[in-house]
Amino acid sequence: MIPPQPRQTNMTDYVAVIHKDRGSDYGVSFPDVPGCVAAGATIEEAVQDARAALSAHLALLVEGGEPVPPPRTMEEATSDPEYADARYFTFVPAKTPERVRVRRVNITLPEDLLSEIDSAGASMGLKRSQFLAEAARRLVARAPVARRTSTPVTAARKTARKGTVKRRRS
Repeated sequence: MIPPQPRQTNMTDYVAVIHKDRGSDYGVSFPDVPGCVAAGATIEEAVQDARAALSAHLALLVEGGEPVPPPRTMEEATSDPEYADARYFTFVPAKTPERVRVRRVNITLPEDLLSEIDSAGASMGLKRSQFLAEAARRLVARAPVARRTSTPVTAARKTARKGTVKRRRS
């Protein structure tokens, strides 16, 4: 009899750097994923937001045809002089996304909101679609677990397939 093989997983741990300036929330950045940041009033909130931000950011890289950066070791990160002011270091697990099928959708937004989205996206080096996809992933990741029936990326895809959004009546 052949012994069972361990299940292969595509989870990767990335080093997260936790910063805290006087009078501000905790900030989290990733040395290996430039531009991926998160924040929270507590360390726990910041790390929770960091998990969602990292998964969304890596998914955007894949969708844009960019390579997913390999993570460095904790020793490499803690010895990097760029992070000498860091309060804490931790590992944040992220599911390394595979190539996903992208679907074009047509949405309607207020003009001023669209301008804000474009401006914020440009300041982060993101295209409009990338910005909106990352924002959607973060919200889906924060949804109560009981409501989610799949991973954030899969849930976003299912929502996109439906193509309709119901508005509340005032």
